[in-house]
Amino acid sequence: MDTFPETATLLLGGFDRGLDYTELVVYLKNHRVENIVLMGQVGIKLGEELETGMVAGSFFYAPNMQKAVEFAVQRTPKGKICLLSPAASSYDQYKNFEHRGDDFKHWAREFGAK
Repeated sequence: MDTFPETATLLLGGFDRGLDYTELVVYLKNHRVENIVLMGQVGIKLGEELETGMVAGSFFYAPNMQKAVEFAVQRTPKGKICLLSPAASSYDQYKNFEHRGDDFKHWAREFGAK
C-alpha cells in the first residue's frame, strides 16, 4: 500500500498457517483503506481483529474470489486502486499463488468491463 497510495480497496486473506498478523492490523490502523475484502481462514481471523474498532472502514467477507472482486468493483471509485495483497497462503482455494492471481485477473476483467 505504500507503493500504491491510491488504494481504495484491499483484498486480504487465504489459508491460515498460524502466523501473527498484529503488525498488519497496526499498519491498517495507521493507513486508512476505504474497503477491505476478507477471504479464507485468515480473512476470518483478521476480521475479528479489525472489527474491534481498531480500523475504520467498510469490511466484506467473501466466500471466493468472484464475490471479492464483484464487491471491490462496486466499491472502488474510478481512478483508485483495488489491490490484491492477501498476506496469506493461497492453498485453501488454489493450487498456488499464480492460480489465485489468474483468478483475480479473470474476475477483474469480467466485472470491470461492466
